[in-house]
Amino acid sequence: MTRAQGENSMVGGGYANKVFSNYGSVGGGFKNLVNARFGTVIGGARNTAKGRFSLAVGYAAVANQDHSASFGFDPSTICATDDANEVAFCCDLFTINGKDVFDMSRRRRALSEALLKGSDENTKEVDSLLATAQEHEKLSAGSEKKLADLGAMADRLLKLTAAVAGADSRR
Repeated sequence: MTRAQGENSMVGGGYANKVFSNYGSVGGGFKNLVNARFGTVIGGARNTAKGRFSLAVGYAAVANQDHSASFGFDPSTICATDDANEVAFCCDLFTINGKDVFDMSRRRRALSEALLKGSDENTKEVDSLLATAQEHEKLSAGSEKKLADLGAMADRLLKLTAAVAGADSRR
């Protein structure tokens, strides 16, 4: 059931692996398929290399486009490339030199969200302070009007007092 059709194609081993294109190869595994020139499935199960110079490895990895690679290490999903020159990694944990790349991404996202939240809180605080300042301006304007009215009343009282004092001194 394993077969390599195409000029200079090969299947290294496994069961039900197929190569239908020139220069394609399957290293081994189960039900892997290469149907594009220079496509390669290193190994695993149910992988497909459909694009020229494409690479698939793991489980249910599908390199659909030219110059693409798919690394399927999550058995719950099909790991497929949609664009040329794309590399897809489907896994729960991805490390480089012992560092979890996804964790770094999650921390960066959490930090960005925290900064946005802080920015939103700062915006609310600024809006609140502006509203308070506007209230104080209204109160201040009202106080200035009251002071002007009281000043005018004081002037009238002084004039009345002076008039009454002048009338008393003439008697």
